[in-house]
Amino acid sequence: MKVTFENFEDGHKKHYHKNFDIAERSKKISYFNEDNDTIIHIETPVVSEDFHVKKVFNISTKHYKAIVIHISDKSINPSRDSDKNKIMKIDFNFDEIDDTNGAEALNIEKKDNIYVVVFNDNDEMTTSYINDKVFIILKDIMVSNLKFKEKAIRKDNGKKNLDFLFLDPLEGGGGVIVRNP
Repeated sequence: MKVTFENFEDGHKKHYHKNFDIAERSKKISYFNEDNDTIIHIETPVVSEDFHVKKVFNISTKHYKAIVIHISDKSINPSRDSDKNKIMKIDFNFDEIDDTNGAEALNIEKKDNIYVVVFNDNDEMTTSYINDKVFIILKDIMVSNLKFKEKAIRKDNGKKNLDFLFLDPLEGGGGVIVRNP
């Protein structure tokens, strides 16, 4: 995994509303490329260069392909609504993604989208932690995608709707990425 930073410039403002957002998929700023050593490239605004990637999780189901990028700056201060000062650039391979319990394999094709949640938290993330804290962000990202179907925001077992409350402050963002040509 490789992480680099650049200064947040005026040209970035049109692509990002808040920290941890991913630019619109049509911009192809963040993308996957299975033909080039299966690399995923993510760019997201952050407050400082103090952030590091703790882990990347596959949370895909039969309804959607999704990953969680767990980052932290080891601070207890919320950053989602803070000033955007840096662009964090993260490059990793598919084999660096850990599967959560019950996740479908992250097999992608050129036409696929991957939903990405960038989540800032100091806690260690487990499958139950992801289920309790991350899925509401994923739901918001998916609902903003007009092609998304309501059935995909339910877990595969159908027992738990993902409309539960998320603990404040909301420390996650994200978006949808597509294949880079």
